Amino acid sequence: MDRTKDPLKIEAPDYSSSLLPEQYRGGLQRYIEHRIQTGGFLESVLRNDLMEACARIDDNQRVNFWNLAKWIYNNVPGCARGSHEKVQDWLRSDQPVETI
Repeated sequence: MDRTKDPLKIEAPDYSSSLLPEQYRGGLQRYIEHRIQTGGFLESVLRNDLMEACARIDDNQRVNFWNLAKWIYNNVPGCARGSHEKVQDWLRSDQPVETI
């Protein structure tokens, strides 16, 4: 049996959390559940690229940056965040994701 096609089971993130700014909810849900690439700022945060995130941040994002980082740390699977390689591997994988 090809186990690579078995779904990766993750705890369902709380997309309605007050920690997650509303403007990122859809993008993060698509990224986590369907492996769809996010926008530049959000992807730089997922890659843990502080310099790139700061270069792309605007005033609205700056206010919410701490809460966004905290939410990502607590809700995005470790294999899908933390480095450029992890983000790329997550996006390239064809393993389905199942939230439980």
